[in-house]
Amino acid sequence: MASRSSNGPNSYTALSEDQDAVMVQQIIDIPEVMEPDLSPECCINKVPEKLREVNPEAYSPELISIGPLHHDNPKLKPMEKEKYRYFHFFLKRVSRKHALDDFKSFLGDNEVKLRSFYSEKFLGLSKDQFVNIMLLDSIFIMELLLREAKSYQHQEDDNLFRKAWMKRAIQHDLLLLENQLPFFVLQELYNKAFSQNDSGFLHLAYKYFADFDPEKSSNEMIVPKHWKQSKHFTDLIRHFHIPEGFHHESVPLQVLKCATKLYNSGVVFKAIPNRCTLDIKVQKNLFYVDFKLPQLVVCSVTECVVRNIMALEQCYYPNNTFFCNYISVIDNLINTSEDVDLLIDKEVIVHHLGTNEEVATVINGLCKHVVTGTSCYSTHIRDLNAHYLNPRSHTVARLWTVYFKDYWRGSSTIVGVAVLFFTFFNFFRMIFE
Repeated sequence: MASRSSNGPNSYTALSEDQDAVMVQQIIDIPEVMEPDLSPECCINKVPEKLREVNPEAYSPELISIGPLHHDNPKLKPMEKEKYRYFHFFLKRVSRKHALDDFKSFLGDNEVKLRSFYSEKFLGLSKDQFVNIMLLDSIFIMELLLREAKSYQHQEDDNLFRKAWMKRAIQHDLLLLENQLPFFVLQELYNKAFSQNDSGFLHLAYKYFADFDPEKSSNEMIVPKHWKQSKHFTDLIRHFHIPEGFHHESVPLQVLKCATKLYNSGVVFKAIPNRCTLDIKVQKNLFYVDFKLPQLVVCSVTECVVRNIMALEQCYYPNNTFFCNYISVIDNLINTSEDVDLLIDKEVIVHHLGTNEEVATVINGLCKHVVTGTSCYSTHIRDLNAHYLNPRSHTVARLWTVYFKDYWRGSSTIVGVAVLFFTFFNFFRMIFE
């Protein structure tokens, strides 16, 4: 910054750095020490307010808090006594006498690193308070997963297992983005308590969340490599939906035509059950296009699961928004109730909601305020839209609909063509005899 001198109206003299700092301080009050940006490790975020406004219940725990983000919520305090009960149950499991002491020391040594996994600073929590929250919640999760795996047989007096609604509510809470513990913490506890290999805890976590795996893999399977990259439970469920080795070049986003328009141009929808959700295939043939989509099951928890995975991608995977891209494709396909009817008729969507209109409402609301500048499905979208814009596609599709819509109509068409052929054949034979 410079000041005007007394030598003339257009003369200036340079200020020293100290003078410059003083003048800046007089103009605007800027703190000298700024808080650092979020750590690259930060993967447990408060859901952006714009997303939360659409459906706050989809991101908020109903019954139990895990980690520090919802620790002070009075609504969730009654479940603290269940955490204490599970703590004592877990103590009886542990074979090594000093395992929990070692684990608490591990948490204390890594307290700064653990805080870096969260988007909030938790300035009101001391080191001991933060470590105790992580310790109690880690042990609760481990005991819960072990019980779900049936390694603890005395569950008749366990409230969390006797009441089906409570069991389901806790599972719901454990998949929420804001209700997570870093995976490496749970892995470390499991290894210290039971001296197992690195895949042991992943198998345990898979058994608990197996219902969310679209491929319904065997519990005895070898854990896919990309699952081991999961940062927490929300991230693990995201990896369930991504095929191993999945990689598509992300190019500028395009809008896909709706399902009925594509169908009327000769696009054939084919549902593929038990396939990774993101594994979409488009196969071009001579007169039509096969659009193969993994079957999407929509039920009461689908919106919650989808919204939290999308929120994770918005915050942690801004350059790899694969799941957001998939939901965008499904959203593009559905503009009217006829689109939903078509996709349900083709079993691309299977739902357990009241009406088809409810399905459309849920899916069309998922992408609100979600930002994706590119799509991993742009090549597929381009091919499908190009087929739709080709006039020949509509002509062939109309002919197919008129003459080969079903088995009987197709049979009649073939018989009619055969009769016509033999009529012409006999006509010309009579002429040339």
